[in-house]
Amino acid sequence: MIVIKDSVRIDGGTYILLLTNEAGSETVPFNVVVLDRPSPCEGPLLITGVAEDKCTLSWREPLHDGGSPIAHYIIERRETSRLAWTVISSSSTTTWYKVTKLMEGNEYMFRVMAVNSNGISDPLESAAVIMRNPCVPPGSPHIEDVSNVAHDGMTITWSAPETDGGSKITNYIVEKKDRAGIKWTRCNRQKVTDLSYRVVGLTTDHEYEFRVTAENIVGVGEPSLPTSYYKACDPKYKPGAPSSASLSWEKPEHDGGSRIGGYLIEMQPKGTDKWGVATNTKTCEGTVTGLTAGTEYLFRIIAYNEKGKSEPKALAAPVIASDMTLEPSIRTQFNTYSVLAGKDLKLEFLVFGRPKPKVSWIRDGQALKVTSRVNVFNTPSTTGIQITEACKDDFGKYSITATNTVMTKDRASISVKEAMRGDGGKYYLTLENVTGAKTFAIEVNVTGRPSPPAGPIEISSITSESCVVNWQPPEDDGGTDITNYIVEKRESGSTVTAKLGQPAVMKCQIVGRPVPEIKWYHADKEIVESRKYEMSTDGRTHSLTIMTDQQEDEGEYTCKAINDAGEAEATGTLVLEAASSFHPDYPLKETYYAGLGTTLRIHAVYIGRPQPKIMWLHGAKTLENTEDISIETTEHYTHLVIKNDSCVVFWKPPLNDGGSKIKSYCLEKKNKKDKKEWTDWTLVTTDEIKQTVFSVKHLTEGTEYIFRVKCENLGGESDYSEETTPIIPATAVEVRAPAFKEELRNMSVKYKSNATLVCKITGQPKPVIKWFRRGKEIHSDGKKIKIQEFKGGYHQLVITEVTRADDGTYRCKVVNEYGEDSTYAELFVTGVRSYQDFFTTRVVRRTKRRIDTSRMLQKPPEFTLPLVNRTAYLGEDVRFGVTITVHPEPRVIWHKSGQKLIPGHDDKKYTFISDKGLYQLIIHNLEKEDDAEYSVVARNRYGDDSCKARLTVVPRPKPADLTLRPMFKRLLANVECKEGQNIRFEIRVSGHPKLKWEKDGTPLAFGPSIEVVHEGLDYYILHVKDTLPEDSGVYRVTATNSAGSASCQATLKVERCYLRGH
Repeated sequence: MIVIKDSVRIDGGTYILLLTNEAGSETVPFNVVVLDRPSPCEGPLLITGVAEDKCTLSWREPLHDGGSPIAHYIIERRETSRLAWTVISSSSTTTWYKVTKLMEGNEYMFRVMAVNSNGISDPLESAAVIMRNPCVPPGSPHIEDVSNVAHDGMTITWSAPETDGGSKITNYIVEKKDRAGIKWTRCNRQKVTDLSYRVVGLTTDHEYEFRVTAENIVGVGEPSLPTSYYKACDPKYKPGAPSSASLSWEKPEHDGGSRIGGYLIEMQPKGTDKWGVATNTKTCEGTVTGLTAGTEYLFRIIAYNEKGKSEPKALAAPVIASDMTLEPSIRTQFNTYSVLAGKDLKLEFLVFGRPKPKVSWIRDGQALKVTSRVNVFNTPSTTGIQITEACKDDFGKYSITATNTVMTKDRASISVKEAMRGDGGKYYLTLENVTGAKTFAIEVNVTGRPSPPAGPIEISSITSESCVVNWQPPEDDGGTDITNYIVEKRESGSTVTAKLGQPAVMKCQIVGRPVPEIKWYHADKEIVESRKYEMSTDGRTHSLTIMTDQQEDEGEYTCKAINDAGEAEATGTLVLEAASSFHPDYPLKETYYAGLGTTLRIHAVYIGRPQPKIMWLHGAKTLENTEDISIETTEHYTHLVIKNDSCVVFWKPPLNDGGSKIKSYCLEKKNKKDKKEWTDWTLVTTDEIKQTVFSVKHLTEGTEYIFRVKCENLGGESDYSEETTPIIPATAVEVRAPAFKEELRNMSVKYKSNATLVCKITGQPKPVIKWFRRGKEIHSDGKKIKIQEFKGGYHQLVITEVTRADDGTYRCKVVNEYGEDSTYAELFVTGVRSYQDFFTTRVVRRTKRRIDTSRMLQKPPEFTLPLVNRTAYLGEDVRFGVTITVHPEPRVIWHKSGQKLIPGHDDKKYTFISDKGLYQLIIHNLEKEDDAEYSVVARNRYGDDSCKARLTVVPRPKPADLTLRPMFKRLLANVECKEGQNIRFEIRVSGHPKLKWEKDGTPLAFGPSIEVVHEGLDYYILHVKDTLPEDSGVYRVTATNSAGSASCQATLKVERCYLRGH
């Protein structure tokens, strides 16, 4: 027997029992397993992927599992400023975990513990880490040179910033400023990644300064220091002429017994007898300068040594001082060149000719136009063309023409960056000088990926296990033969069905190593985790929970996983079921008004899945598309347009019919010609008019018309009636809420300089524009503050001689009767706030104050749904409602005709409701005195906002008025609840009907727990309180008036609750 007291983990292993006697020996091995909790996880505990609010932890399994498998891991975190640890996950089964929902700027420590059936291991702790974005905007570039100055452009060259901010620089922004202006203007609209850019489109003889700003994924850095001013003009050179001649000769046959010391070159201009020494040289060649162009010269050479000079040797014929000419030529190694699509293309050739040609580039017979993408560059020894991001528009014939400069050899080149298939083809180079011209052709073949196979894809011979797929070859083979095709398949995306207003969960499974980063997308936009969207993952299954609150939440959702090895994605569709109703955020008006001759437009937004059937009615008649009526219906809205290029003329029959029945009527019209004189009377129609009313169509807008009518019986025609009053058909104005086409941009200005904030606004009717600084409205004084408006909807605020007090947040607000919008910008004054410090430290300040960084803070309140005009009947209740931004919570004050309404002063007349962003005023038992203008003001410590609307109180219609059959604008919706809960059925029905409520075909018995509340003109609510299972059933409401009746029904399902005993 062996006894091990107080065994520990190291006592485990293989033990051998050895038995021995005189007859021999025997060994018996056996294993001992000591059960224990696991050893600590193997470190270090690595922290990767650190961002503002998340990071990824990874570790290794424990060295000893304690004799039983590791079941899971417990992961905890704590802020370094606190002592308590918080559990992040208690069920992780992998050796990595993605931690989310951290606070930006906080410092954290993490620890991991392994768990088996025997207990929990000691923790493995990490080092402290601060949650923040590792990248910042890049530094400032340094402008090196401004070259190739011309009358309409110049080339800017710069060096990269000393720091890229931890992220690759994705773009450089080049800006210019005219000496005569004050505003910096961006030069490049497309991305620039090179360290040079040619600015074009300059105004000749204007002076410009330039600056360059670098941009990375975080944002835009500080701009470079501006250059000095450069004038846009063509360079000027002194005119030149031939002024030298070069001579060479052989050594004398005899040196006279002494080494040759040198040579004298003498010249004699024609028409003179005197020889003069032109130059002295030690070699057998020399150059004579100072010649006059076009003059004839004689030259002779004299050799000399220490004994004296030789006899002169003259040239056989005189020489005229003129430049030597050489026919242009070019040498090419190949005639055809190939390059992969997307790569740079550069063609360079040696060019011969004397005089040296002046080079010009031509495309398709026209002078090549230099743009921001196409750039021609010339140096003393080369000429070239550069095309950035080449596309099919760049396709064509390019040629070079050269004339008149001095050099014997030169280079011509063409460079195409990021070549496309369309850049292939023949290029032509033409060289010309005084001796002639030559053209050379170069063929370029740009190879690349083939275009997609031509469709449509046809699927045939479908069985349970296979099918045949057919397609057509691609239109473009990429410059080479097609080698093979790749056929892929995937299962169609899953569909998730949920009810509107309830959470919906989208799930998919994607795995990868290293652990991929998961991103979700909806409507091509990345989803950011918030109260509406919650994301979770266990490394294999990824979930997105959506708190559905609008029909627009449905559609296609995509989960994309990305790591260093590549990316993968999965797609699913969310379908939301909802009862049919009109969208509460887009209420319909009770009455629409259209002027004579105008066009009426009614736009109704609805919700409901499956998609409901939409019908437009005029009285009891169903409207359809005609020449004058246009109905457009989509899955989200329906639009009715009634063209009204007509008017209706009606009259009374004559008091005396002359003893015979009226046979017909004759209606005539006339209009003002050129708005000056009336035309002659003309018949409205050649058909007989039997009734005392007629619709006159095809009137001209803006033209003034009058009408007259006469009648006819068996005795003849009557006299004409009196003329009508003139009418003028008008064109309907398309109305739209105000919006910003171009928003305000942040600015950084120097002390005592000028600042200009510019935006572009649209809206009809023309909106009212207001400017605010730090929440307070500012007005133009013509000196310090100027508010200006320009054509095209541009508005600007100009602040002259900026001071420290002008630093802060600026807002432009636009309002018309159909809505409003706002845009904000920061103005940074040097010495008060730094542009870069603001954007790199503002998050830290928010974190310290425990403010949600997803919200816009320190802003005045803003109405997201303002008041709208209302019309109601005497004796009714009316409800005004607005929604306001509530961070921070504003104080809301209601006014009637400018007088403050005080809550609690008259509770029978007014009810005030406040519910976190939704503020309502209910006016009870309307009287004629309630017909007034009502306004609401929202104010917090950063500023205020206001809006107003008109309440029109009208008498109830008389019984003699025509009554329309009741029509439900909002139908009953099915409801499910638990026993004891309160529920409500809501309807909107027109026609002022009497309502009859039934349950399962039996009239509903009203009492304390069941009651109907009537709010507004057509809004009714059936309340069922403290529901019981017996309340389940089909509820039906029938609306009846003198014109007819209509009904709708819905189901209530009450789930019984059971009590469990102990």
